[in-house]
Amino acid sequence: MAFSHAYQRITAIPAPATYEVRSGEWWLHGSLENGEARSWGERHIITLNEHTGHFTCEGGYGTFSYCWPSPSRGKESLHAFLYDVDFGYFMGKASKQPYRVADHEATLRSLRHEILRDRRDGSLEKAEAREFWADLEDADQGNTEEMIRRLYEGDWSGRLDYSDPSVMVDHPGMRRFWDEVWTPFANEILKPHWDAHRLARVEGLAA
Repeated sequence: MAFSHAYQRITAIPAPATYEVRSGEWWLHGSLENGEARSWGERHIITLNEHTGHFTCEGGYGTFSYCWPSPSRGKESLHAFLYDVDFGYFMGKASKQPYRVADHEATLRSLRHEILRDRRDGSLEKAEAREFWADLEDADQGNTEEMIRRLYEGDWSGRLDYSDPSVMVDHPGMRRFWDEVWTPFANEILKPHWDAHRLARVEGLAA
């Protein structure tokens, strides 16, 4: 006979390490003699919990969070593990906002290039190429998503074969976060942990 029994367990766990990262610029407003120093900047709060593997970052560039429990990190601490991740991996796991966006001009260039290529190799007749080119010009209103939608509604649906031809690039804001916030934080706070982990691994191999 099956039975169930409700339970509740409350346990204190070690507190996470919490860091504040401030980044920005100072500039002089006014003359060199009588000017006023002003600043612009962003503030981010980063927490890393070695016990649970949870990571969070809140600030002007958005929200980032993910959990890397110890089985997924092997013998690395969370601090050491995060130092060794690259932009694409980090953003794919932790970013709560889009980190890849369509480059409208690059998408246009790519679609035009495909028409010219197909015309050169004989896949398109001259009249067909002109028609596709005109359709592309008509669909282009400066918005990539809307342009692709309009192309799918016409004769381009066969050319696109139900795939998205948008040329994707890193979101400028996410790149600024990586360069201005994460990279300095990683070099100052995370790198010593990575260096210690690497040294321990070398010493372990030599033993």
